[in-house]
Amino acid sequence: MTDISARKYMLGNARTNLVRVGVSTLATLVITPFIIRHIGLEKYSYVALTSFFISFSGFFDLGLSKSLVYLLNDPEVSQPQRNQYLTAQGIIIGAILLLIVIIGLFSLLTGTSVLGKSLPATDPHFMIVTFSSFLVLMLTVFDQFLCSILESFFLLHHVNQGVTVKVMTLNALYLLNLFTWNSVSLYVFSSVLAILAATSYYGYVVHRHVHWQFCRPSGMTMKTMLLQSFHFFRFSMLNSLYSVLPRLSVMYISSDLSYIGILDVIEKLSMSVINLCSSILRPLFSLSRQAPQKIARQLMKVMALNGGMGLAFVGVIVVFNRFITGYFFSRTDVDLAFIGRILILYAFGSFFLLLGQPLSFYLQGEGKTNRLSMVFGVNIVIFLLLYVGMKEWLQMNALQNLSVCYLLVSAVYLVNLYRLARTTRHSRLLAY
Repeated sequence: MTDISARKYMLGNARTNLVRVGVSTLATLVITPFIIRHIGLEKYSYVALTSFFISFSGFFDLGLSKSLVYLLNDPEVSQPQRNQYLTAQGIIIGAILLLIVIIGLFSLLTGTSVLGKSLPATDPHFMIVTFSSFLVLMLTVFDQFLCSILESFFLLHHVNQGVTVKVMTLNALYLLNLFTWNSVSLYVFSSVLAILAATSYYGYVVHRHVHWQFCRPSGMTMKTMLLQSFHFFRFSMLNSLYSVLPRLSVMYISSDLSYIGILDVIEKLSMSVINLCSSILRPLFSLSRQAPQKIARQLMKVMALNGGMGLAFVGVIVVFNRFITGYFFSRTDVDLAFIGRILILYAFGSFFLLLGQPLSFYLQGEGKTNRLSMVFGVNIVIFLLLYVGMKEWLQMNALQNLSVCYLLVSAVYLVNLYRLARTTRHSRLLAY
């Protein structure tokens, strides 16, 4: 891509992303507190558990989505090679979905809880939450495959539109259920129907805009795809594990179901600006693959822009903290001052993650997945050591413990990313 076409692509993606984030933010700010107040924090936590389980999609993806974008954006790849890569990944994804089905059936038939202490097999909603969670996981993994195809062909704006479809469908179903049956089971299953709507949209767009011939992939193609995905798998697995550590800690360590709902709201708020910038910057991965030097020149500018947005976000959270917590939660359910402190810690942690986003996408495009994996591996170890240490010696509340760990590890993450970026072949461009 030329500089002009790259800018056009980034701007086009940004426009559709703003619509997506606008819809998602509106739903979070208006519908989420409305539902919590009407069904209670505990019932809302069942809904949040299903979305928490989606986090495991990064493990089952095996790095395939990243490897497909990486391989298809090789300037020297031919159309027959593209056909083979696309077909090979489709076959592998099919096998992964079959594995998820087997694990899900085993969990349901044996009554084995895969959602931790917060949802034991004796819980009255165990079956519907577990069943819905596995369906959502399957659809999410398949969506990642479809979205990687769209990203490979520079159609990311359709990915944003699909997310908008999902959010609008989900919240429409929430409101319909709220004013009719007000059933926990229907709230939970709404996530399945919403993701199914997004999957249908992605499938339609791929069918219409992406043209490739299904073929029998060669053994060499399968080997290349698997080897390349292995490099990204280590990165994706550690990245996924790092991003879900707070959720996993609450799910598998704490038996207090209300913590799930509280953490869900805090993450939605603190991650809103991160998700906005992440979607806008996502094209940097494919663009860095094609023109790394041109993209490297803009990194510091992008980091400065992200930093400005992050500081503004932190300022809003600090100034309007009491209003925000009181808006989402009832004083009879939780300690609002306590929740407010956690939200502030998460906001500062999000600021550091925002600064690191451009570097992460650029380094992925440069193929530095092994060293990125080391960054996430170090962060995971630090997080676990901090969490166990504060739990044992400081006797901190689980949520407070998590928020402090999140802040400290986010800062370490930024420092390590910047140090790694300075070692690339375009490091001189990051020196100012």
